[in-house]
Amino acid sequence: TADIAILNCVSSGTNGNGKIGLTAFDGHSLTLYALTQATSANVSAMTAYINGTLNYCGNKGMPACTGSNVAAALYSAVAQFQAAGIANTSSNIIVIDGVPNADSMTYAKADGTYPTPTSKTPVCSTNCTDANLWTMAQDQAAYAKSLGINVSTVYYSGDTTGSGNIATYSADLASLVSGNGIALVAPSAATINTAFAKFCSSMGSA
Repeated sequence: TADIAILNCVSSGTNGNGKIGLTAFDGHSLTLYALTQATSANVSAMTAYINGTLNYCGNKGMPACTGSNVAAALYSAVAQFQAAGIANTSSNIIVIDGVPNADSMTYAKADGTYPTPTSKTPVCSTNCTDANLWTMAQDQAAYAKSLGINVSTVYYSGDTTGSGNIATYSADLASLVSGNGIALVAPSAATINTAFAKFCSSMGSA
């Protein structure tokens, strides 16, 4: 629901002149739809994909389950914007996630392990903790901000228990917001439509 609401508002908010992409992530990231024109036809195709194919990790067509690493998602999005030459204030990253969750795997540069592209030392690569992943997410969000990229977040609690934890994790995710970005916490479909309609109307048609 969140994906589709955002797709529709980007398409209408930019009169189809914007570009939009869809990236899934767990410990790594996976580009499901590379940046493409936000025309009604492309948005329809992506909507059909979300409704019919997009699934949980470990399912057909999706990456294996390796935790949840926002840094990998941010790294992927920034890299795509840079490759397209549009990593600036006209670019927007919208992260839909819950809680950083490390896995017993080896994390690579594309997983957001380095604070900046020119950094020489990674935050971690093996035996990474949830705290390490959170530091990596903050670093990647800060780098996106340095480029002028707007970052928005949509928090869902998933299987998180305890109102204290939910408040903490949702506040953490919201702290990644930058520029003209917005933060939503477990929103209803109506809330998403309203919030992002206002957000997308600020994009202009360029």
